[in-house]
Amino acid sequence: MLTYNSKDLMHWNLFISLEDDLEKASKYIEFCLANEGAYSIELAKILMSASSEVDVVMKMIGNHYGKNLGGINEYRELAQEYFPEISKEMCRLPRFQMQFIPWENWNGDTNPFWWQGYNKVKHVRNIHYDKANLKNCINSVGALMIALVYYHKLTSGLSFKEVMELLTPSSRMYKMSEEYYYQLLRLS
Repeated sequence: MLTYNSKDLMHWNLFISLEDDLEKASKYIEFCLANEGAYSIELAKILMSASSEVDVVMKMIGNHYGKNLGGINEYRELAQEYFPEISKEMCRLPRFQMQFIPWENWNGDTNPFWWQGYNKVKHVRNIHYDKANLKNCINSVGALMIALVYYHKLTSGLSFKEVMELLTPSSRMYKMSEEYYYQLLRLS
């Protein structure tokens, strides 16, 4: 069995904690397209924590490539050079029948809309508090999951499926594409 120590999983455990917070928020906000603009102080905390952690993980990926990256524009350039497929990675919230592609903007020269929202909430919250919304929040947490999966694949040399088995506890809300998971054979 593959194992990691607690230091290796520190960032994954933060993702799980943020996912728990998001799940608690789902008791008060119905996760659906009609409510994507709903915003709150709780969503602001989740958005800022998740996006800040994305920043940390992307810097770690850059360090792995021997690069000292200074911010989101440099993360985008790194991704476009080394792992451009990240811009097509889909996240799903099966419980809410939602799916999205958090890094989709990296197909071009713009940064993710949720990152732009995060920066507006972080720097001028008095004007852009409404950017601490459900859409930005679920995308930033999804982006964190994807970044972590890529990081662990890169640093472990394992396949995506093996990485998903390694990252425990498993995500309860978020799922990536089915090719990232081993399929269970059900016997009748």
